[in-house]
Amino acid sequence: MQMQVSWNSSSCETVPNEGRLQFKNARAYVFIDDSGDAGMKLEQGSSKYIVMAACVFYSRKSIVEFLSVIDTLRNRHISHGKVIRYSREFKYSKTKLALKDEYFNAIKNCNFYVRVIFIDKNDLYSPHLRSNPEDLKMYMIKQVLTQTRGKITRAKVIIDGKDKRAFGFSGGAEYLRKTVNSKNHHPIQSAEFADSKDNELIQLADMIAGAVHGLLRGNPDSENHVRTFRGRTYQPYGTWWHFQ
Repeated sequence: MQMQVSWNSSSCETVPNEGRLQFKNARAYVFIDDSGDAGMKLEQGSSKYIVMAACVFYSRKSIVEFLSVIDTLRNRHISHGKVIRYSREFKYSKTKLALKDEYFNAIKNCNFYVRVIFIDKNDLYSPHLRSNPEDLKMYMIKQVLTQTRGKITRAKVIIDGKDKRAFGFSGGAEYLRKTVNSKNHHPIQSAEFADSKDNELIQLADMIAGAVHGLLRGNPDSENHVRTFRGRTYQPYGTWWHFQ
């Protein structure tokens, strides 16, 4: 079934794949996902790098335009010589290279910014984070939402909700809002979790995070993908932060 996009004054609604997302009075719309794990036992298989990516839209119009681009990409997919609708989740670690190339080429003119923070665990100096890896992802999310030179305020934040425990959310979305917001700074207006398989915007964050992770591991294909959005990470609206 082809995705349809419709709007009213206070919501972003896409049918059937996106569900209903409330955007009332938000000044920014932030979609977050990660690549890599928070474990510190590298010799036992933990990832060397961990990446947190936030894709930031500043208008509902930009979101609609992005969704339309992805819908077009899905509808022109070619498999075994036939044009069929691509119905699988866009996930960097699982999507075929040719389709990843098409994806990043398709979105290069969409209107959004990228805030990325990444860690080489060998270079992580914080004794607390090294000994409490369950806090690492939450800390990274807080940094990517607060170190913004005031460019993110009263944002609607949506995070991949399949793995809340891995993100360190013992108290849910309200816990995230209270943890990130302070007396004088309120980057989050509201927060919620969404399953990436049903949300194109969370899939975008996954594709961005996965490409950065691949770049850090020396993958030349990932380097090409990152090149298509690297300019979106420039300050003040973007971030490219190697945290130590």
